[in-house]
Amino acid sequence: MVTVPVKRQNMITDVTSTGRIEPIRTIDIKSKASGKILRLPVETGDVVQTGALLAQVDTTEAATQVRQKRADLEYIQAQLTMAEGKKGRAVDLLRQGMISRDEYDQAILDYAETRSRLISTQAGLESAEERLRETVVRAPTRGTILEKKVEEGQVIASATSLVSEGTSLMKMADLTNMQVRVLMDQTDLGKIRPGQEATIIADAYRGRKFEGRVIKIEPQSKREQITYFPVIIQIDNREGLLLPGMDCTVSIHVSRLENVLTVSTDALVALDEAEKVAPLLDIPQDSVAAAIRAAGGTPTGLTEAASSREQIPSWLRQGLPRPQPTGPSNAAIVFVADSANARIRSVAIKFGMQDWDVTQITEGLEDGMTAVIPPSAMVAQQFKEYREMMDRFGASLPGKKK
Repeated sequence: MVTVPVKRQNMITDVTSTGRIEPIRTIDIKSKASGKILRLPVETGDVVQTGALLAQVDTTEAATQVRQKRADLEYIQAQLTMAEGKKGRAVDLLRQGMISRDEYDQAILDYAETRSRLISTQAGLESAEERLRETVVRAPTRGTILEKKVEEGQVIASATSLVSEGTSLMKMADLTNMQVRVLMDQTDLGKIRPGQEATIIADAYRGRKFEGRVIKIEPQSKREQITYFPVIIQIDNREGLLLPGMDCTVSIHVSRLENVLTVSTDALVALDEAEKVAPLLDIPQDSVAAAIRAAGGTPTGLTEAASSREQIPSWLRQGLPRPQPTGPSNAAIVFVADSANARIRSVAIKFGMQDWDVTQITEGLEDGMTAVIPPSAMVAQQFKEYREMMDRFGASLPGKKK
């Protein structure tokens, strides 16, 4: 006989699912410059800081453009100096009446055009210098190199090209904070809300628990025979143990009770199962029937040993099907072992929060009692059928006399 204690403890109810660990945000690194890669000083798994050098693209073409634009700028600046001089002389000559108005206007127009070309050339130089700077690819944030897609010597396309999306150089992510995306059954969704704590057990570290927190419930459902909703749990990974792609089990703590009376869930017997199980524990049927009534249910019949017509239930006398007991949904029967007189008795109980392991007892039991884990109703039914078969053939059970 297996027994369990009735005791007080903190009780946490979980909703459990499986998922895969992933970075919160993954960055695809591309170069705005095109050309041959001269340097690629990072490897997969390297942790880089903000601004660290990731790649150096060939600067030949960009540097040539900068030199050309600077030369153009010097030429235009010289032209502007000359245009300014002509403009000043045109003002004096027009005042003296030595040139026509048209000649004066032409000098002003030449100066304006030269100044416009100067501004355009300055903008072109700034663009060329920017393209030169873009040949150096730096880390936009702190993170870990997850994947490297190119090698030194490879020619890449610019990400700003009109005919190409650019060559992806590598992928990186900050792994100090990770997340798990799990699919939760819609029947459990009403219990989950952002901010709830969660425990994550990675398959790679079965003996260790990681703490997380629900940050989001995604609105778009996924249909896989039943309807699921993605739930995102964020995990603190400053130790760096968790890596992208690890499989894990997530338990979201949907409710918590402090110092409540509990018993193993396996000790609870449903009202419609109690009369089938009781004979296996040598518990009188009338005792079970009384407990069912105390729980607010209706027993289905009296002891199987009854032989007088007064003890035979009316449903059996009338040839009707055996009725199912009725009662509150939070009521059950627990078989309690009394140490004083070494017998087992039936106790009607009411329960509250419940999970696979333990159940909160709100009425019927006391701290320190000993509950019996009964055999299942299926076992009881099979035992009954076996006993009836033995009786039909005139045999007896081991240890029993005919």
